[in-house]
Amino acid sequence: MLYVLPSLQHVTSMTKNKYQVDYATIDGTGPLEWTVEANDCDLVTYKATDPNAPPGTRSWLWTTQVQGTLAEVADMFNPAGLDDPAAYREHCHAFHMEALDGVRLYCLESPPQGDTVGGQYVGVHWTVNELPGLIKNKDVCFVKNRDWCFLE
Repeated sequence: MLYVLPSLQHVTSMTKNKYQVDYATIDGTGPLEWTVEANDCDLVTYKATDPNAPPGTRSWLWTTQVQGTLAEVADMFNPAGLDDPAAYREHCHAFHMEALDGVRLYCLESPPQGDTVGGQYVGVHWTVNELPGLIKNKDVCFVKNRDWCFLE
């Protein structure tokens, strides 16, 4: 009988993916206790305190349901025009609640050329969001991470 062992890189990738999925589990079985912060137009906002994160770190998670192929969803969340300020501003208005402006500051990792399902993306982004009432607008700088993970 022949057994094929997975490569160390494959095992490491699977472990990292499992870790990310565990931390994003909102049903009470993951390591973080996520609580609903807001439910607005089918976009549910959760927050959690991660005891392993550096002090002052805020953990947020958003969920929604979309219909489409994997490639269509990837394009929706990471449009080709991220480097064009006007196109990214439109993207911010559509996907960042109350965003007045936004810019991608750095692209740290992008999908390989010709990737049809969007691939992994890591970038540093900035938005300014309008807050209600007399509260000043809020600048937000964040790391956007998108990675596809399929657990069997």
